[in-house]
Amino acid sequence: MKKGYVVSFNSVKAWGFIREFDTRSADVFFHVNSVENRISLRIGDTVLFDVIPSKTKPDKPEAVNSRLMKPGADLAQPANGVNS
Repeated sequence: MKKGYVVSFNSVKAWGFIREFDTRSADVFFHVNSVENRISLRIGDTVLFDVIPSKTKPDKPEAVNSRLMKPGADLAQPANGVNS
């Protein structure tokens, strides 16, 4: 899984973008349906996520299996305390 943080989130449209830590790659789109427990993420939240080609735009990446991290937690530990 990749590690990053939320750079934008539109709660009305239920989507936003994640920026991966330590890379210069483009921000990655995510939809709340791909977030564990379908929780709304906030700007600045730290997340773990996988990347796949977008279903609607195959030339663009999309974040899936996103998991919110506890503030100050080891980035290898998901917020729910269960390792993948």
